[in-house]
Amino acid sequence: MILAAWVLAAVAIALAWPVPVLLSRASWPARRPRAAMVVWQGVGLLGGLSMIGAILAWGLAPFGPSPLAAVRRVVGLTRDGAFLPPEGAAHLIALGCGALLLAHLVFTLALTGLRMRARRARHLAALRLVAHEAPDERNRLVVESALPLAYCLPSTGGSITVVTDGILTALSPAELAAVLDHERAHLDQRHDVLIWAFSAWRTALPWLPTARLALEAVAELIEYLADDFAVRRHEPADIARALLVVASSNTGAPHPGLGHSEGTTTKAALRQAAAPASPLAGRTVRRAARLLTRVTG
Repeated sequence: MILAAWVLAAVAIALAWPVPVLLSRASWPARRPRAAMVVWQGVGLLGGLSMIGAILAWGLAPFGPSPLAAVRRVVGLTRDGAFLPPEGAAHLIALGCGALLLAHLVFTLALTGLRMRARRARHLAALRLVAHEAPDERNRLVVESALPLAYCLPSTGGSITVVTDGILTALSPAELAAVLDHERAHLDQRHDVLIWAFSAWRTALPWLPTARLALEAVAELIEYLADDFAVRRHEPADIARALLVVASSNTGAPHPGLGHSEGTTTKAALRQAAAPASPLAGRTVRRAARLLTRVTG
């Protein structure tokens, strides 16, 4: 199992640094967000499992030829109270560290989920004091604000879409429908779960720079996925104009619902220009992207 420990350690190191760095610098994820999301999920899951597996495999190595036999021997020694030589004690300490790391990751995942749920509940309670329900939509709240803003608030008791008076007056009905479908995609595709998992990874391993890279990449990819959802249902020109209106007044503040930066930015518009749904859509969105670049500087 020493060989397995070294192999797992090599995989863990690769997935902890070079692979995420190269992936975050690549251009293809913007064109293939669904595939990129699967890759990032694989990096996070396999990275964590290989890190824990390397520690456990090294810890179990002197106790048996196979993991099951090694575990049985460790349990037997522990039950009998037998003393171990120093090298055996070091391997037992490694086993304890691996178990603690696993418990830390699971605990952080649960704690992050509880904190996000509590934060959304507080946010919804505050909204109920200042917002009113849209007359034509039961799960939509309208906030009196001139800022053109729309976002979703996931909830197990019924998800809410929040819009401002500013966006209702700034956008045409077709443009508003495109924006609302963008937000509905976040809810239907459960993007909040992805943000939860990668936020927990960032919190559990704050010393790992790639945990931050992964969270930022996933936050951007879910915006691309929501854009793709809207593009399939609406005219590209409507989406481009909505991008201009929202991005011109949005400076990237934290998303109140999903817990990440709002992704309706210049980069999202440029991505749409790079991978248009049709030639006509490409020309329309390219014009909007160039104008958006000038507007947002």
